[in-house]
Amino acid sequence: MHDSTPRWQIDLEPDRPGQVSPALTLFLVGARCPFRCIYCDLGEGMLDHATPSGSLPAQIRAGIAAATTHCPTIKLYNAANFFDRRAVPPIDEGAIVEQVRAYGRVVVECHPRLIGDRMRRFGAQIDGMLEVAMGLESADPTVLAQLNKAMTLADYDRAAETILAAGHEHRAFVLIGAPTVPAEAVIESTVASARYAAGRGARLVSLIPLRPRPHPSVAMAAPTLAMVESVLEQALLEGLDACVLVDPWDLQNLRACAHCGPERIRRIEQMNLSGQIVAPIACDRCAGKP
Repeated sequence: MHDSTPRWQIDLEPDRPGQVSPALTLFLVGARCPFRCIYCDLGEGMLDHATPSGSLPAQIRAGIAAATTHCPTIKLYNAANFFDRRAVPPIDEGAIVEQVRAYGRVVVECHPRLIGDRMRRFGAQIDGMLEVAMGLESADPTVLAQLNKAMTLADYDRAAETILAAGHEHRAFVLIGAPTVPAEAVIESTVASARYAAGRGARLVSLIPLRPRPHPSVAMAAPTLAMVESVLEQALLEGLDACVLVDPWDLQNLRACAHCGPERIRRIEQMNLSGQIVAPIACDRCAGKP
């Protein structure tokens, strides 16, 4: 049984534009996601069988105990779907509910097509606000179909409406540099997807730079750091009714100007927390070209 202490981290996240608070993220080990999105590498290290009952409550208990700071938000990320009974055994729900009672916001992740009655029941049991993280990835229907995500924009819209109607909140994951999107269209396409998610009531939009992985028929390329910076800047200029940030994971691995790269990462981090445009970086080596 995978009941050891999970990988965990504490991040600062915006509660609303300009106001941040710490969030504890637990990276739980459980059943592999049944969906096979061509860009996703989160299945590595997951189980090829159903999550054993008792495993997730044990991991959550150990992760909370290991964290040195109490946070108002806890994120239970299982690299799959929280409302899939194969990934999260229904018998464990009561124990999980008890373990997260001290948190004002509980974030779980799930594929839009699995949002329904189980989400409503879980949300009704916890004391804090339930927030469901869903991968929109791209609001371009052609691109979305090519990602093998097994969903349509209509599926996403229905899930968002269901979550909001139940009195809960949702956040969206949007890819920067989605496969099949040409480099010259990445900024415009990503901002349009963030706009779409905000228009469906997303409280927060997390922009995630693509991490390329081998695929037999689709070429993938990671965006440059300057491109990621430009996407965030343009999204903030939109004045969307949502918190918008760039996922900081592995930003240091993106192709960047050796002279100004570290400064650009700091600028992205500052804009993530403030929700406002920060003074641009002047560099005579690269001129900030995406």
